Amino acid sequence: DISSVLTKGMDEIVTLGAHNGYLIIFCKNNIIIYGDGDNFQAGMTTSSLTLVEVIEGVGCIARDSVQNTGEDILFLSNTGVRSLNRTVQEKSQPMRDISKNIRDDIIEAIEFENVDKIKSVYSPNHAIYLLMTPTTRQTFCFDTRAPMQDGSFRVTVWPSFLPKSFLATGSDIFLATLNGIAKYTGYQDNGVAYQMSYYSNYFDLDMTNTNKIVKRLTATTVGATGQTFALKIGYDYSPIYYSEAFTLETGLIYEYGVAEYNLAEYAGSVLINEQSSPASGSGNILQIGFAAMINGSALSLQKLSIYAKQGKVL
Repeated sequence: DISSVLTKGMDEIVTLGAHNGYLIIFCKNNIIIYGDGDNFQAGMTTSSLTLVEVIEGVGCIARDSVQNTGEDILFLSNTGVRSLNRTVQEKSQPMRDISKNIRDDIIEAIEFENVDKIKSVYSPNHAIYLLMTPTTRQTFCFDTRAPMQDGSFRVTVWPSFLPKSFLATGSDIFLATLNGIAKYTGYQDNGVAYQMSYYSNYFDLDMTNTNKIVKRLTATTVGATGQTFALKIGYDYSPIYYSEAFTLETGLIYEYGVAEYNLAEYAGSVLINEQSSPASGSGNILQIGFAAMINGSALSLQKLSIYAKQGKVL
């Protein structure tokens, strides 16, 4: 019975969690934390439970969205994916919205969702948290390696991907699908190439009322060889983009001790490509994009650069 610790009416318990020797009770609109008063984190004495804290105004709406990462607990609230981030020294429980950069997309995805069908998984080996919303047929993939400067995680969306459930065991992630059990591995989608795309936010280069003429775009990539990708740029919120396609250089990767020194170029385990494209158009607000086909090997976009000059508005 949690009625005695809630100050703003009753609430519904959604699920339970455990972290650093504390019992975490996730309600829809509150989070209640209990401890047993000792420092033994491997177990809990239920006869001596005491209330540690009640976090009001935020809760968990989907039972299967809760994942313990070892250092934190991730869960889905009605305003996005959140983190219950607590250090041992702090008595308060700082809340961190890790999906703040895609908050509108998350809220839209769960607006008409049956929350009982939302599934998630956390893989410490891949350092990813997957959240699947079946109605919108989306899986949000959060990179948990390191938060960005605003505290959120980098996130990508896997469209039209609808597993029934997930399982992380050891270094593997398994996915229950209509066709059987799938394994998260490799750089293909069931033997077929797939597209990776990225678009920046709209920005004005800190010159709000100035027309910008973009002269050149450059992209630095690490990884795949022989794959195609396209650099894109758009202006003033227009859905029409200027685009130029490239094919990454095809190179052989020699490992130390295999190719004879001075006879074969030593490339380590990755190749670095820098592609440059003349750009067209002008506008006050800019957006840059990147699209590539992934087919059998990893490709990492490391840097996008814009070379622009100031134009006059007549």
